[in-house]
Amino acid sequence: RLLESHISVKVKEEFAFSLMNIFKIQEVAEDILADIVVHEISNNDNETLTFRGNSIATKAMESYIKMIGDKYLEGTLAPTLHDILASNLDLEVDPVKVSSSDVLHSHRQDLRNIVSIVWKRIANSHSIFPVPLQRCFHKIRQYLE
Repeated sequence: RLLESHISVKVKEEFAFSLMNIFKIQEVAEDILADIVVHEISNNDNETLTFRGNSIATKAMESYIKMIGDKYLEGTLAPTLHDILASNLDLEVDPVKVSSSDVLHSHRQDLRNIVSIVWKRIANSHSIFPVPLQRCFHKIRQYLE
């Protein structure tokens, strides 16, 4: 915490990534990350700001999720995202940038449908969600209950 206000976001990212790599190799990443996150939450007066800042705890969580979850996310969402991009749907929902309210309504509906598809893919992928992330989130939850 003493360092946080004196180092840049970029340095925090690099520091957190390096630490999480070391902890992962030593097979203690889940425990240490859970401790760091719980400490951050415990010292945060405003719960709505949890994971919204640029703290080392937030950067450590981001790094670990990327390390462990990249393949999961790619495998879960890549086919759907490729289909969406190949569809050439116009999803513009800025009223200033569309030609009429009917077009805006249609774009909004298309966007809702896509979001629904993506959420269903995520929900249906629970059986392949990375076990290390499951354990880490479970430990954080246990600490906070």
